Amino acid sequence: MVTGALDVWRRRALMRSCAAMLSVQREFRRHCPPEVDMLPILDLSDITTIGGWRKLRQLCHEWGKFYHVRIRAFTAQFLFLLLIIVGELVAGMLIYPAYSSDITKVTLTSMVVSAGISALLISGIVLMVYLGNEVNASVERHIYLLFRQRSLMLALRFNKAERCEKLRAVQSTEMPLDECTEMLGALGEELDFEGKVRPLTLFGLRLGWSLLSALNFIPLGVATTSCRRYSMVAMESTSESA
Repeated sequence: MVTGALDVWRRRALMRSCAAMLSVQREFRRHCPPEVDMLPILDLSDITTIGGWRKLRQLCHEWGKFYHVRIRAFTAQFLFLLLIIVGELVAGMLIYPAYSSDITKVTLTSMVVSAGISALLISGIVLMVYLGNEVNASVERHIYLLFRQRSLMLALRFNKAERCEKLRAVQSTEMPLDECTEMLGALGEELDFEGKVRPLTLFGLRLGWSLLSALNFIPLGVATTSCRRYSMVAMESTSESA
């Protein structure tokens, strides 16, 4: 679980670095590596620069892909084993004493071990969800920054006076704003579809806060069953003493 959280943390740092190259605002450069924070923003009025940023983001997105797939597989196996342990514990509390034996008897030790394993898995999942949610949300952040630059280029493109002043400032005879705006629009659409088709997932579900609501039956089920079991034991003790 710690390895999975570190992998998602690295992915979050890479996505933050990609966003930091598109803006100098602190909200888009917060907690990014200091080496990236020292860099200026990219000049998106150049087709080559836009293509280079796209390739860099693809490299950051695909980096360690099979390692991440292996982590997801191990996490799914860990969850499956936890469900078996919790199921055995719940069965021992509900069907007790018919289900009770020397091996399956519910004891304080078995409950502590089950609670420890559940807490380890749930804490790891919560940490991965917290980090992975920002990784998936980085797609929208990148699209926003790209379209903001596209809007500025469109404004410069239709403002001839400002465009001529810009040309004199850079001592250039040509500004391919048409190609750049089309490239930025196509790149934004590509990222939008990528976020919908290939998000960061865990257990087949998108890494986000909705994943926790789908898995909250584990602690709630154990807590409810434990309370029910202890209430039954208390009632039996009261009836015997009476």
